Amino acid sequence: MSSSLTVCGVCDYRNIRQLSVFWCSECDEGLCEGCKDHHAASKGTRDHGIVLISELQENLIKELYDVEEKENKSITNIISSIEEKEREVTESQTNLDKVKQHASDLQTFLAMKHIQRDVTINEQFLESLIKEEKINNTSIS
Repeated sequence: MSSSLTVCGVCDYRNIRQLSVFWCSECDEGLCEGCKDHHAASKGTRDHGIVLISELQENLIKELYDVEEKENKSITNIISSIEEKEREVTESQTNLDKVKQHASDLQTFLAMKHIQRDVTINEQFLESLIKEEKINNTSIS
């Protein structure tokens, strides 16, 4: 949609300032009431889809709200997953501190292997978020 929605494209071409009320997406221009009638009657443009600009704006706003709601849910889910992984990492750090404090060298070594496995799993989870493009840009069509 062009930036000058308020001016009829056909009238503007004829140096007449007329407000547009309709939009032809095939021609990508606004039309006033009179030009819309000619546009609908002309053989070359009679099959074009013409909509009221107000309807088009309402549809775009609705689509924007729908996309926003969907993306908010997605973001909330990702944040929850990351917070859960953060809790797991904190728990692993606490466990490591306890093991270092109270365990023998062999027990510490074995516990470190277990903690290392947990850290690897959490790292793979974070990498999968990026690879699966769950954290990416959203475009509105």
